[in-house]
This record gives sequence, C-alpha cells and structure tokens, in this order.
Amino acid sequence: MKSLKKINPLLLFVMVSLFLISCGSEDNDSAISVNCDLNALQTASEVVSNKALEFTSNQTETNCSANKTAMRNFINIADNCPDVPQSEIDQLNSFLSEVDCSDL
Repeated sequence: MKSLKKINPLLLFVMVSLFLISCGSEDNDSAISVNCDLNALQTASEVVSNKALEFTSNQTETNCSANKTAMRNFINIADNCPDVPQSEIDQLNSFLSEVDCSDL
C-alpha cells in the first residue's frame, strides 16, 4: 500500500470498528478477561485517531511512524480482549505490515 492517502481513512475505519467490537459485551462482565483493559483500549483508540489525523494533515515519515506505533499499541491491548476475534487482530497486523513510511 504505497498510497498513504488511502491508508488513514481505512485505518480509522478499522480501528473504530475494532473498538466497537471489543466493547460490545460491556454488559457481560464475565466475558471480559482480567487482562482486557477497556479503558486502555479506548485511550489507545483515541491515540490512533489523533495520530491518524496528524498524519493526514502532515504526511511525514515521523507522523507515519507515530501512527504505526499507536496502532501497534492498540493491537497489543486488543489482543488481550477475548471479545476481539483473532481474525480481526490478524487483519490489523497484516494491514500494519503493509504500511510503508519510508517513501515519504
């Protein structure tokens, strides 16, 4: 994915979707793992959104790298939440591996 202008809208969509999936069972506390920190997940989601907006307004290698780091952090937190399907985590990791910041 060399077209970075297409990455951020998709990244935001994926991140928001994953966040909504992970919080879908807040009514069922027994389904939430002890290691699943929904507050941290929400904070990480907000950081990803902010970094994506920063990158959209200023497409530099630094902002791209910051965006990728924020997404990695989000994935790490989401990976501890049983309500987030492993297929979603795998898709995010695959998508992240295709983001290339070196051509900026």
